[in-house]
Amino acid sequence: MKRTIFFTMVSLQDGKWTRVGNAYNSRKQAQSWLSFVKSFWGGRSVKVSQCTVKIENGQVCEKSKLLLLQKYNLDA
Repeated sequence: MKRTIFFTMVSLQDGKWTRVGNAYNSRKQAQSWLSFVKSFWGGRSVKVSQCTVKIENGQVCEKSKLLLLQKYNLDA
């Protein structure tokens, strides 16, 4: 089974993007936080990032765990 989750992301000075906040079940939910994140981070660029994870036997698979850790700095 696959599940899609969404993250709010902010652009750092070095051009990289970092996750801020929680994972959200819908794009709309994540988008509702963008204006707050942008003002909190001093007007930096913000976006919503979509991630699809694979669930095996009720657990996030190892490949998805690695993606969440590397790209979103999130322990699954």
